[in-house]
Amino acid sequence: MAKDTMDSESNGQKWDPEKFAIILGCAKSGTTSLYEYLVRHAKICACSTREPNSNTHYLKEGTERYKDLWDWDPSIHEYAMEKSVQYTYPTGYDHPPGPEVPDYVSDLAEIDAEFRFLYIVRHPIDRAKSHLKHYLVQGYDVPYRRPADIPWLVGTSQYAKRLDPWVKEFGRDKFLFLTFDELLVAARKCEF
Repeated sequence: MAKDTMDSESNGQKWDPEKFAIILGCAKSGTTSLYEYLVRHAKICACSTREPNSNTHYLKEGTERYKDLWDWDPSIHEYAMEKSVQYTYPTGYDHPPGPEVPDYVSDLAEIDAEFRFLYIVRHPIDRAKSHLKHYLVQGYDVPYRRPADIPWLVGTSQYAKRLDPWVKEFGRDKFLFLTFDELLVAARKCEF
């Protein structure tokens, strides 16, 4: 767990992140790569755990528990960053994370902070194939081998439907949209 950072002039006041940058997107769309590239920036504070709301729902444990996931230093950092692809998983399907996906939109909206979102997408068929391959390699029992035959896999790639509640809650101006292909081009330009 992250330790609280004290400002030398704060008389022991605890400093929490007030600005969050959250990477949304679907599994196998480049979310991890995008996150790894961005957290290298000194003004971005990386979350202490990978995909904090996939296995443990820190948001349900309260705002302080969620904010404690960052080793925040207000003299250095401007944004606390995290990514959890489960934020945009479809609900009601029998998929490996389970049929019930928490209402992350409402949970984040309850936190008194400023949120910015990066939403990264990949060609739906390429994404679905990669996602299916990932689950098969992980040993999940997937009864079908064609992505189009798996409802949750198709549902995950319905980007507009997955994103709609987020935009309604936080506003379109809080989002930056990227594609997997744009990420690949940018990464190649940065290679030495």
